[in-house]
Amino acid sequence: MITASVFYTDESMASAEGSDSMQVGIAVSPKGLKDALVAENNAVSESTNNDEQDTVRAKKYLRVNRRLYLLGIECRCKERTPSP
Repeated sequence: MITASVFYTDESMASAEGSDSMQVGIAVSPKGLKDALVAENNAVSESTNNDEQDTVRAKKYLRVNRRLYLLGIECRCKERTPSP
């Protein structure tokens, strides 16, 4: 089971632009998890959240039944503008 989590906060990571940040996390386990951000053997990324933020990604490789997989989560923070 894959569990993905996204958490916005104003208390975790400050920058010159302010104190808002976003955490994204992903984890795999035999059963669904309540929160991928605090799970064992997970992938987590944190980024300051401001007007310039565009995309945040966390990824990791994991082995299941001797096969290697790439697991990831990506959050796009802005809408894409359509090409003319």
